Amino acid sequence: MGEQKLTIKQIAQMAGVSETAVSFVINNRKGVSAQTRAKIHDIITSTKFVPNKSSQRLSFQKSFNICLAINPTSSPFSDFFYSEVTKGIMEQSVLYDYNIIIAQLQYDTEGHCSIPISVKTRDVDGIIFLQDTPSILLNEIQTMGIPFMLVDALPTDIQAVTINTDAEQAAYTATLYLIEKGHTDIGFIGSNYLPRYYVQTSSGFMRAMNERELSIRPRWFVPDTKDVHTAYKSMERILAGNDHPTAMFCAGDIYAIGAINCVNAYGLKTPDDISFIGLDNIQLSEYYTPPLTTIGYDNQNMGKLAMDSIINLIHQKPVMSIVVKSDTIIERKSVRQMTIPAS
Repeated sequence: MGEQKLTIKQIAQMAGVSETAVSFVINNRKGVSAQTRAKIHDIITSTKFVPNKSSQRLSFQKSFNICLAINPTSSPFSDFFYSEVTKGIMEQSVLYDYNIIIAQLQYDTEGHCSIPISVKTRDVDGIIFLQDTPSILLNEIQTMGIPFMLVDALPTDIQAVTINTDAEQAAYTATLYLIEKGHTDIGFIGSNYLPRYYVQTSSGFMRAMNERELSIRPRWFVPDTKDVHTAYKSMERILAGNDHPTAMFCAGDIYAIGAINCVNAYGLKTPDDISFIGLDNIQLSEYYTPPLTTIGYDNQNMGKLAMDSIINLIHQKPVMSIVVKSDTIIERKSVRQMTIPAS
């Protein structure tokens, strides 16, 4: 027969305290004196006690599960930005002894989004949504009384805790960097498939260009890019004319990589013929040829902050929305200094 596992009840009897006191110590909660806490810790250590998760669930009436709800456009399996955010969430979840359940949001033909099964069955204590989520779904979750927060999203008609980058500032900083390197003929590749993000990045780009009184050429401004493949096509459209920009701002590293692939295919060189700067600082950008200059979002930290926020919401602690710093330039080799700097 296998070795009999101790229970919280037995640990409590050995320590001469209540089961609640043992649970508080195991879960690092307040309400137990330092002397009692030390006594319980000693017994747990000496007996190599491992708490039974089912017992903890019954004791605290919690599932110790967090639902990570993703949209098709925010999948950590296909988008480098969200994979880094998810990594931060997973790493931080270990500190709280929580499981992460990933659920992709499903939309019907009329665009209605259904509640994930794990949420319907109340097998989660909280939900982290990646990217913009339909307000009707958020209202349903709110009615159910399940804490939730959003990453890379900004709901317009519901109060919610959010973790966001300042994409407008990032785009402004990136474009200004190109200008200060002496570039005046600058193009834009962005994505209006993500409306809020597109508004922010295009606004930041235009702000920098307008401040320096530089013209924005319509043919060099491509707003409808989705991924690395469409970024290639976007750059083809820009190169189709008789002239081309000396530098490109791309509202995502993956767009820059697709565009550089196109430049290479046309027999041009980066940065000698066209310089590139991206956003995100995904891992691939460091190892691409040439290594990509970009704006670094602290994506993993966003995930960690999201996990901290949802845990605080679960424990009914005050939580504030956060905008992470988004203007750190990672200088690599994809941008060249023009011979005559911009005045």
